[in-house]
Amino acid sequence: MSHPDSQGPVLFSGFAWSLIQFLWQGAFLAGALATALRILRNRSADLRYRIGCIVLAGMTLCPLLSVATFMNAAPPTRSSAKLVSTPTTVTASAAPANSRWTKAEAATVAWIDSHSRDLLLLWSLGALAGLAQVVIAVAAARQLRRAAVEPAQPSLQFLADRIGRELRISHSVPLLLSSRVGSPVVAGFRRHTILLPSGSFHRLSPQQAQAILAHELAHIRRRDSLVNMLQSLAEALLFYNPAVRWVSRRIRRDREYCCDDLALRMSDSPLAYAKALAVLEERRHRGDPEFSIGASGGNLSMRIKRIFAANRPAPLNAETRISLAVLGALTVAILLFVSLAANTQLRAQTTPVPQKPEPASQTAKSPPPPDMSCTFYDAGNGAHPGTCEASERQASTSYCKQTDGKHLRQLQSGCEWKVKRLQRWEKERGSR
Repeated sequence: MSHPDSQGPVLFSGFAWSLIQFLWQGAFLAGALATALRILRNRSADLRYRIGCIVLAGMTLCPLLSVATFMNAAPPTRSSAKLVSTPTTVTASAAPANSRWTKAEAATVAWIDSHSRDLLLLWSLGALAGLAQVVIAVAAARQLRRAAVEPAQPSLQFLADRIGRELRISHSVPLLLSSRVGSPVVAGFRRHTILLPSGSFHRLSPQQAQAILAHELAHIRRRDSLVNMLQSLAEALLFYNPAVRWVSRRIRRDREYCCDDLALRMSDSPLAYAKALAVLEERRHRGDPEFSIGASGGNLSMRIKRIFAANRPAPLNAETRISLAVLGALTVAILLFVSLAANTQLRAQTTPVPQKPEPASQTAKSPPPPDMSCTFYDAGNGAHPGTCEASERQASTSYCKQTDGKHLRQLQSGCEWKVKRLQRWEKERGSR
């Protein structure tokens, strides 16, 4: 790294380390979610769905948290670390004095820090590829919506409007027939449209059609299209961590369960709904766009098994609430504490110590004062030793003062340059 006064290299290191640290942070949060889902295994799917969304949102904030703690960590001081740095790298001998890392670990940290720009470049390429896939999927969903050329039968539209009013949807959702979908899907993010397969949906009974339309309208009521979009963006940015994919799959599965529960409350026959799902799954197109949420999503066998299960979700009692609160508090506390401690150590490891220049009096001895000796001439007694000094009244006049005998002064032009040299020496010494 370069000098710590340059914030650019430190920021690069902070981003690189935040991506690396998210590997354990994401796994830790996924483990916490698995524990929460274990506690809520007999509770409502909507509660599990909400907790999954909270965990995924926390995952997206973890890298930002790591960057913030890394940048705000106190940089090392001259008394806490001894660093050997070059203009571009930090050597393995730069481990802080209070660090317990081995030389191999310190060398690994130094290597990662020196290649932080390369790591960020690789992540950028992967994230751009994932974002490109999201853009392509959104464009395909919009194209699919435009390709639907005919509206559905008035009876189906009337049924959808009635279900929409029961679900408190403020606007009418148009139904369109399309030969390019194999199952009913919701297209759009703000102006929603339900696309129905033109070849198979008319084969469903009115009871089955009502349940399927209730499922699709439940997606619109819950704004699942927007959440699914945000999920895909999180997966694109955090593509390298499998924990993100696992959490996202659990969210999508519980999302379908939530809509199934709502559709079952509006349907008189679980058997009819299960048969409708089976019929649609047989005719489903495997190439349906990613951003078109439909009733055939998720694991069909698990959904049908759950439909016929007689057990209703247990209420959320005080014991479960306390367990979730303790789990959430411990998760946040451990995540913050370990992240802060790790980033403090990494900042001390990867930031060169500012070296203050030593005072000139410590690095080198001050030059001795100039020689001011002169010779005092006495007509009767001969020559005597003396010292050059300036006149107190006339700055340009210099004397040779006798150092033995009567200490008389004698005007001498030869002392003038010695006095000037002494004045320069005193000035330079005072500036130090």
